Amino acid sequence: MNPSLDMALHQEIESVVALLDEARRSAEPGKWMAGLQACDRVLALIDQADATAKAQAAAAPTPEGASADAGAHKPAPNLAAARSTLWLKRGHLCEAAGTAEAAAQALECYGRAIASIDGLTGPGPTVGRAVAWMNRGNVLQRYRDEKAWLEAVRCYDQTVGWLGTLSDQGKVDAELAGMLGAAWMNRGSALRRFNKIEQWDDALKSFEQSLGLFQQLAAANPALTPNVVAAWGGRAEAKMALGEPAEAARSHSQALATLRAFSEKTGQQLEPWDYADINFQLGQALAQADDTEGALRELRVVLALIAADERDEVPAGILGLRARHAICVILGAQLTVAAKDAGELRAEVGDLAEDGLALAAVWKERGEEELIGGPGLGLRLFEFGAWLYRTQQPQFLAEFIGEHLGEVPGPRAQVAAQVLAQAKQEILQRPLPNLTSAEISRTQALIEGLRALETRLGVGTTARVAG
Repeated sequence: MNPSLDMALHQEIESVVALLDEARRSAEPGKWMAGLQACDRVLALIDQADATAKAQAAAAPTPEGASADAGAHKPAPNLAAARSTLWLKRGHLCEAAGTAEAAAQALECYGRAIASIDGLTGPGPTVGRAVAWMNRGNVLQRYRDEKAWLEAVRCYDQTVGWLGTLSDQGKVDAELAGMLGAAWMNRGSALRRFNKIEQWDDALKSFEQSLGLFQQLAAANPALTPNVVAAWGGRAEAKMALGEPAEAARSHSQALATLRAFSEKTGQQLEPWDYADINFQLGQALAQADDTEGALRELRVVLALIAADERDEVPAGILGLRARHAICVILGAQLTVAAKDAGELRAEVGDLAEDGLALAAVWKERGEEELIGGPGLGLRLFEFGAWLYRTQQPQFLAEFIGEHLGEVPGPRAQVAAQVLAQAKQEILQRPLPNLTSAEISRTQALIEGLRALETRLGVGTTARVAG
C-alpha cells in the first residue's frame, strides 16, 4: 500500500472511531446515521486496500523452493485490527439503539469484529477478542430466551479464556483484571436469568470469582468499590436461591458495610436509596432465616432512609411500597397467633397499609404509576389491607375498600369482589341466636356497608339461606 494512502487511511479510521463514540454519547438519530454511514464507507476502503495488497501478493513471484502457500495473501495486522475496531464500535452504536433489530445488527457486528482478527496473535488481538465476546454476551443476555442466555454464558467463557491466556503470561494489568472481573460478574448475571438450581450454583461461583478480583482491585483503586458491592449482592441472591438465607444475609451485610466505607473514604455522597435497597434485601434474607426482629429492624431502616424522597424519586417510591408490604406480611403472621399486643399490631399494620396505598395514589394521580412498576405494588397492599380488616376489624372493611377501591372494573375491584364474598359467607356462618342485640346491630351495619360496595362493584347482593 502507498505510504501516504496508508497514513490517510489511518487518519480516516481514527476520525470515524471518534465519530462513532460521539454518536453513541449523543443519542441523536442524525449523528447515529452519519456515524454508521462513515463507518461503512471506511470499512469499504479497508476492504479495497486489502484487495489491492492481495493482488500485489498474487502477482509477486514465489521464491524458488517455497511452498505454494508461502505467497498466499494474509491481511496486514494493522488493517485487520482496524477493521475489528470499526466493527466493534459499530456494534456499540447499534446496541445503544435499544431495539430488537438493532440488537441483531450489534451481534453481527461483534461477530465480524471477532472474525476480523482471527489467527492474529499477541496481546492486542487477544484483548480485542475478549472485548468483542464480552459485548456479544451482553447483548444476548438481554434476550428472553434460554438459548440466548446459554450463548451469552459461552461468550463470557470466551472472554475469561482469552484474558486467562494473558494472565498466564503475566500480561494482565489492572484494567484487564477489571475486565476479567466484569466478565465473571456478567456470566453470573446471565446464569441468574435461568432461575434454576443448577444454574444458580454456577452463578454463585461466577459471582465469587468476580468478588475476589474486584476486592483486590478496589484495595488499590477505591473507584472500583461499587463493583465489590454488586458482587456481594450477586452472591447474596445466589445464596438465597440455593436455600441459604443466613449466608445471603451475611453477604448483604458485607455489601452494606463496603458501601458505607466507600462513601466515608472517598467523601462521595450517595443517594439514600443506594443504602436502602441493600437494607431491604438484607431484611428479606433475615426474614427467610427466621430472624424476625432483625428483618423488621432493617425494613424500618428502609422507610426512615427514603421517607423524604418516596413521593418524588422512583427508587424511593418503589422501596417505600415494598418495605411496607414486607413489614405487613411479617406482622400479619404474628397477628394470627398473638393475643398479647394484638391491638398495637393491628394499628401498626393498618397504618402501614393505609400509608402505602396513599403513596401509590400519589404516583397514580400524577400519571406516573408505570414508573414504579404499575399497579402491582399498590394492589399487594390493598390485598393485605382487605385481609386485615376482614379478619381483624370487619367493621372497618367496607370503609377501607371504599376508600382505596379505585376504578371499577379494575384489578382492585376483582380483589374486592372476592373479599366481599368471603366476608358475606363468614357472616352467614355466625350463630345468630348467640349474638347480643348490639352485635346484631353491628352485623346489620356491616351487611349494609357490604351491600353498598357490591352495588358499586356490580355484583350480587342477595344471600340465600337454606330452608
